[in-house]
Amino acid sequence: MGPDDLGAAEALSAIEFGKARSPAYQLRWRTRTGHLLATDPGGCWAADDDAGLAGFAVSFRRESNWLLATFAVRGDLQGAGLGRRLLDAALAHGAGCERGMISASADVKAFRRYRAAGFSLHPQLSLTGRVDRAALPAG
Repeated sequence: MGPDDLGAAEALSAIEFGKARSPAYQLRWRTRTGHLLATDPGGCWAADDDAGLAGFAVSFRRESNWLLATFAVRGDLQGAGLGRRLLDAALAHGAGCERGMISASADVKAFRRYRAAGFSLHPQLSLTGRVDRAALPAG
C-alpha cells in the first residue's frame, strides 16, 4: 500500500462499513492512515484488480502490541480468498507481539474470520451524549 492508495482506501472503507463521511472525516481518515503508512509501512497492504482497489489492510506495531487499524475488501470480492490473504499478511506483521487487537465492524463474517484467526471476541460499546455532571459523585 502506498500514499496514492489512501483516497481509494478511505472510499472503500466507507462503502464497506456503510458509513457516509463528511469531507473533514475523510481528511482525518487519510491523515491518520497516512501516518500509519509512513511510520510502519510493513503493516500496510493493498490489492488491485482491473476495477481498482480490491481490498486493503492497515496494521501497525507499537512496542509489543499489534493492532489492525482498518481492513476492507470490495463487496463483489468478499468470500473469494482476497481478505484471507490480506489479513494473513497483517497477522504475520504482528508475529512475536505479546498482544493483538482488532476493532471489528458489526459484520458477522468478520467476527467469524477474526475468531478463526485466534482472536477472543469481546463486546465494544460506543456511547454518545452529554454527561450529567450533577449525577457524578464528588471528588
